[in-house]
Amino acid sequence: PAQWGGPFPASELNIAIRARHGASDLDIVQLQLDGGELSLNGAGRITDWRNRARLVDAVFRGHLPLVNLNPMLPWQRIDGRGDMAWLRTMFASPGALDIDALQLPDAELRAMGSLGAATWLEGSALDVTLHDVSFAPGFPVPAVERLSGHVSLRKGVLSGRGLVVALDGLSVPSVAFSVSDLAGQPKADLALQGRIDTARMSRSYRRDLQRRFDLAELDLSGEVELQGRYDWSRPDAWSAQGTLQLDSLRLSSLTPKGELSASGRIRARRERQFDVSIDQIDGRLTDEPFTLSGDLYALGSMDLLADVRLKMVNLDLEKLAPWSDELAQHHLSGRLNTDLELYIPKAEPLRTRARGLLRV
Repeated sequence: PAQWGGPFPASELNIAIRARHGASDLDIVQLQLDGGELSLNGAGRITDWRNRARLVDAVFRGHLPLVNLNPMLPWQRIDGRGDMAWLRTMFASPGALDIDALQLPDAELRAMGSLGAATWLEGSALDVTLHDVSFAPGFPVPAVERLSGHVSLRKGVLSGRGLVVALDGLSVPSVAFSVSDLAGQPKADLALQGRIDTARMSRSYRRDLQRRFDLAELDLSGEVELQGRYDWSRPDAWSAQGTLQLDSLRLSSLTPKGELSASGRIRARRERQFDVSIDQIDGRLTDEPFTLSGDLYALGSMDLLADVRLKMVNLDLEKLAPWSDELAQHHLSGRLNTDLELYIPKAEPLRTRARGLLRV
């Protein structure tokens, strides 16, 4: 009761048991729980029931709407963790779980309440189908509008396949994941394919995103592929790699004040450092055309290295002023044509190299 802050709220939960017993064993032919639209059926066996009663071969199946499960969860204990607020939004959603099979670990009945999480996870097996589950993790993670698919638990490893996810502005029709060491320091692997479109984002999330990146306007659409790995024991050592096929990007920045539009293909990889490969980006910087390709290594650090090719045709230098206070102070004017290969090590500016065409 201390976990629920009072008696277990089972006033609307009906329990029916059909069993037969022998000299030492009790066969539970059917255990049925019903409450609202919630239903759960199980069967199993209790050995040596007169002395050291032990539950074995316990298997359950059923249909569990999240709103019916909500009052049965120990929220007082869950809320005490401080980082589980998103769980309340999930159990208030219209989604449901179909338990295809839940097998409990074999254990003495009197000891089941004291079994550790690792024992439960290692000894249980679960197959569950999710239907239209939704929850809101909180910014910067967008709200999950719909999550459907199959999740299983085997020997302490939780995995998902055939998952379909619709987030705020991101549709992901193919998701697979695996999480091990759930009771200790979890390790997670994730792979997804989907489409991002900021036009589908809620107004509030889009506004938060623009504020975070100091943008007056942001429109982006494209295809995304991503694989990642995260180890809770080494939070800074996460790795990921992915591809963004950029159909359209248009942004208007506040600082510096200017506009950028582009399309193309970008590949990114993060292990010891964050590297980006630009297959080719065609765009316009304040209405002036450019083409960019190449590689950026150690992005976001003092070891940044840019090895790129930049092409600009008949660029109006006055239109670059909004992107740089230094350029604005020099009142540059005229036209610039470039087709340059640039090698720029941020930590060693004297090693900067440029080769190609530059015409003013």
